[in-house]
Amino acid sequence: MIKRKSVLFLSPWPPFPVESGGAMTTGMFLKQYNGNNYDIDLISFVPWHDYQRIIDNTGLSKLCRSVTLVPIKYFFSQDVFYNYYLAVKSVYSSHSFMYNKYYSSRLNQEIKNKVKANKYDLIHNEIITAFSQFINYNTPKVFIQHNIDYLHFLHKQKNSNNLLSKIFYSIQVKKLKKEEKFNADIADLVFTVGDEDIESLKKLDVAPGKLFNFTYPITIDSNKNNVPKRNAIISLGNLSAPKRKEGTIWFAKEVFPLIKQEIKDIEWHIVGKYPPGEIAELNDNKNIFVHGFVDDISSIISNVKVCIAPIFEGTGKLMKIDYMTENLIPCVTTEYGSINTKLEKDKTIFVTNDKNKFASYVTDIVANETNYHKIRENIKKHILNYNNKNNVQLLENKLCIK
Repeated sequence: MIKRKSVLFLSPWPPFPVESGGAMTTGMFLKQYNGNNYDIDLISFVPWHDYQRIIDNTGLSKLCRSVTLVPIKYFFSQDVFYNYYLAVKSVYSSHSFMYNKYYSSRLNQEIKNKVKANKYDLIHNEIITAFSQFINYNTPKVFIQHNIDYLHFLHKQKNSNNLLSKIFYSIQVKKLKKEEKFNADIADLVFTVGDEDIESLKKLDVAPGKLFNFTYPITIDSNKNNVPKRNAIISLGNLSAPKRKEGTIWFAKEVFPLIKQEIKDIEWHIVGKYPPGEIAELNDNKNIFVHGFVDDISSIISNVKVCIAPIFEGTGKLMKIDYMTENLIPCVTTEYGSINTKLEKDKTIFVTNDKNKFASYVTDIVANETNYHKIRENIKKHILNYNNKNNVQLLENKLCIK
């Protein structure tokens, strides 16, 4: 009989749902733990208004032994004043804006309850505030570093034209460096999404021996070989983030009209939670379709030829590009959007900040059938050569978990 192990899994976002959409990394790790004979106790934050929908998600109940959801306000456009309050608080408190945003006394109590009631083989943590609960806890601990937050705020600092904003961001960078170093030091293993992130953590004097990249498992089934018949593109991601909104509006005003001049029947499908008014108003049910949150995006993906990621700031970008790659969908993105990718530029991913070149890339892929098939073949070759590890087996080997 195969021995079952147990893991306390702490995530800032539950999957929306497990199979696709929002927190893809969470869903991927949950499935890998489940496949490696772990009983999973999941504790996750959830937006207040999504609580019932997520707690009723049968996908989670099949994967996890228990699911505990802690309501929290963390979407900027939904709680603008609260986020401004946290920003001001972070200037005067000892912790960063990101730490204050994800701090929860209820979360800490839920962790204490679980640790008291169970003897875990592993602590899997994705929440920047949670490791303070485990300073003297001897169980092996892995930290999933979705984003290097100090780099995100450093980028904001360099690109801000406002003196007060620059000062605010510089304060955040200093605090985040300390917090990210703190988490990495407590963890026995740190998983990042790319080599650039590993180098940034080394600069914080994090021990190189505990730093590894995790990989999103990319596979191709026969259905993904079907070529879409419509001239359609897709963008996806949480639309409440101000910079995600700005990138989408930039594409709508500066790039999409250039594409529409060349391809009259082009369709742009915008998928993502909480589209603000400016984005919702783009919908014309002819060339632009604003879907908002979609439970199952497979039917939309099966009809699109290109993913566009006009990202100039923000986090959580790489997993969505990997998800498009899994579906043999070429991606056109910005320089910022391509950070950490292992895809080969101008063969499997196309990168530019120039509006004319961005439009040209999309047009050439959608309208040029020969070019389109060549890029898809390049993506297939990339997937065959992809370092597609089982992340849980890797961490078990590194942490000597049997």
